[in-house]
Parts: sequence; C-alpha cells; structure tokens
Amino acid sequence: MNNTHKRSMLSGYGGLPFGVISECKVGNVGVLGVPSEVDKGSRIGASLAPDALRKMTQQLDTKLPANGRDLGNLDVSGDWTSYLMELISHLVNIDVMPIVLGGASNVANVILQALPDLQVVAAIPMVRHDLVERIENTVWLGLNG
Repeated sequence: MNNTHKRSMLSGYGGLPFGVISECKVGNVGVLGVPSEVDKGSRIGASLAPDALRKMTQQLDTKLPANGRDLGNLDVSGDWTSYLMELISHLVNIDVMPIVLGGASNVANVILQALPDLQVVAAIPMVRHDLVERIENTVWLGLNG
C-alpha cells in the first residue's frame, strides 16, 4: 500500500490510528483509501477524495465511534481491482468491517463484486441498473447531486 500521506497526517480517518491489517481485531473497522481517478470527462480529482476525507475529519475533530485502523491508501497502479477484491474479502472473512474511501465509481463496482451477498453501503450510484439490481441489500448515499 502507498502510505506516503501518513507523514502529513497525525491520525487517519475519524481519528483512527494508521496501521496494518494484522493490527485489526474481530469487530474492528479497517479504513482503506482507494485513490482511483476517472478516465475522462469534467470530474477529475476523484483520486484526492480519500485524503480529503481524512483531512476533513481532522479539521472537524470527528471521531469514528469504533475501534480499528486506517490502513492507508491502496496503490492503484497495476491490477489494483483484483487486489482490492481480495483485500475486502479478507477483511470480511476475519470479521473486520471494511470502510472504503473511494475515488472514482469503479471502486464501488469492485466492492459490489467482492461482496455479492452482503449488505453494502455505497456512495454515488453509478447508474440506475445498480439501484434495481441491489436494492434489497444496498444502501445508497448520493453524494453527487
């Protein structure tokens, strides 16, 4: 994982300490940033979202009401989608709740594929068919208008 942002931040998302998966215990949360970027169009800058959300929680002194670790940002070079699917599945298998701070909508697509039968809370529905196909086990939070 690419954790260069750790040097400029005192704590991770919601006041959680930065750490690694092995430091997470059953019932903890594992926060993971995925700074992917949109390929085209006017909505560039999605890759800045994970660190911007971390910074916002610091500025507002927001504390996540859970124990766990901020696992830093995933390196999105190479085949990061397969690695993200494996990582999310691993967190769920060890009873750590993944919280993913995304970049572009492709992050949500990967998570939906990794957790086909579990309830998912996702931000920014990509297209209308996602709402229809996953209505029974997905809570959508529209952050994009």
